[in-house]
Amino acid sequence: ARGCGKGCLWSLSPAPASRHVCVMGGVQRAEDGSWTPDTSSNNEFDRAASQQLYSFCFSHGVKCSVISRHSVPDVPMALVTQLAASGPPHPVLAYLAEAQQRGLIGLWSNLCKGRLPLRC
Repeated sequence: ARGCGKGCLWSLSPAPASRHVCVMGGVQRAEDGSWTPDTSSNNEFDRAASQQLYSFCFSHGVKCSVISRHSVPDVPMALVTQLAASGPPHPVLAYLAEAQQRGLIGLWSNLCKGRLPLRC
């Protein structure tokens, strides 16, 4: 089986249980109609491996649930967390930081269970 290179945690020989892959990244349509990794950080860490994974899944009919950065509100988590931690305690900022963290964890958990919000 071919793999994705140094440090790879998957190979291109799916186990019988590999019927659904959950990815935190993003895909976009190429001009030729194929799917390619978008520019999300998780894809950019190893762009070739991302492309190989998506191509393999789509060509072998492996179900993919892909959560992109567009699935969550457009408020940078780092900004809210930094503001919540940088000054005197503020209940609104503490709430936002915790809500963002729980929301992302909940979204990932639901994704892995095959339950997606309509916006996904």
